[in-house]
Amino acid sequence: MNWVLDTNIISYLMRGDPAVRAAFDSVRDVPETRFVLSPVVDYEIRRYLLLKAASRNLAQYEALTATWVTAPLSEADWQRAAVLWADRHRDGSPIEDADLLIAVTALAQDAVLVTRNTRHFAGLDLRLADWTQSEAS
Repeated sequence: MNWVLDTNIISYLMRGDPAVRAAFDSVRDVPETRFVLSPVVDYEIRRYLLLKAASRNLAQYEALTATWVTAPLSEADWQRAAVLWADRHRDGSPIEDADLLIAVTALAQDAVLVTRNTRHFAGLDLRLADWTQSEAS
């Protein structure tokens, strides 16, 4: 199974949140598990760590994601994002660009998106999990 971790989940993981760590460990050890790194998540994490000059945390982050597959956004992903953005805005339920691009990454990779902010992704036909709730679903 493929997993895309949202920025907030990686932050919880790096801070040692017990529920998130337990969920991560339980899926990491399952055969055929693949973690996919969204370029948007990578950007969000790196920019903050660089702003704070948190070199130890940056090294921790790089070690955590070293074996993950980075999934660049294709032209088709950008087009899909544009359609979804327009649909959500037309329906009166706008979505932030970063969240939308993370969602499109998960959709393109047939991955479960793990986030604390599941409501941000409602209506996007995504498989969602919230590991802060002590469940690795």
